[in-house]
Amino acid sequence: MSRNMWIRLIAIGAILFQCSCGIKPLTTTVSSGNQVAIQHIAVLPFSGVDQQPLLEVMATRVGQTILHNYGFNITNEGDIRIYLQRKQLFMSQLTTTGDPTMYAELAKEHHIDALVIGKIITVEYEKIQGDTLPVICLELRLLEAKTGRLLASSFLKRHGEEYRTALRFGVVRTSTELIQIILTEIIEDWHTKGALPWPNVS
Repeated sequence: MSRNMWIRLIAIGAILFQCSCGIKPLTTTVSSGNQVAIQHIAVLPFSGVDQQPLLEVMATRVGQTILHNYGFNITNEGDIRIYLQRKQLFMSQLTTTGDPTMYAELAKEHHIDALVIGKIITVEYEKIQGDTLPVICLELRLLEAKTGRLLASSFLKRHGEEYRTALRFGVVRTSTELIQIILTEIIEDWHTKGALPWPNVS
């Protein structure tokens, strides 16, 4: 097993431990390399340990929408699937074991500057004051497409209960809404830390 794979497994173990312990602060690691100009982004299909395909699809769409709203051009997911089919590759080979050559070919063919890879670590629900509220832990990575270099990696756990203002107001009751909050917080954190400059929009 390669050194990078060992590092990845250790990181996943740490994420699972912290999510299970209820540690909630946003944790982000940013590459110390040169900043990359990013205009075109491919959001790869999210994966999830809880085997909830509809939630994974929804998270992918939410991520695409958020980045599009910030002005990024989003690569059509269908084009990526056609590329993989032509190369006889699986999507998991991009999201987990992709090599620089694979990323470089994809980037060149579809003019992609960066890849966003998401994983839903845990999805739980808790009963509070008569409400069933979601608790979600999510990991998100940003890679330079032409090299596969990791630009930023974050994980964050949020409870729908955290947003209660008074009585039953403000709580987040759906997984979709909570995932949107989590992804927005991570993406804005990447921007603040310099990993994801907003694109030049004419």
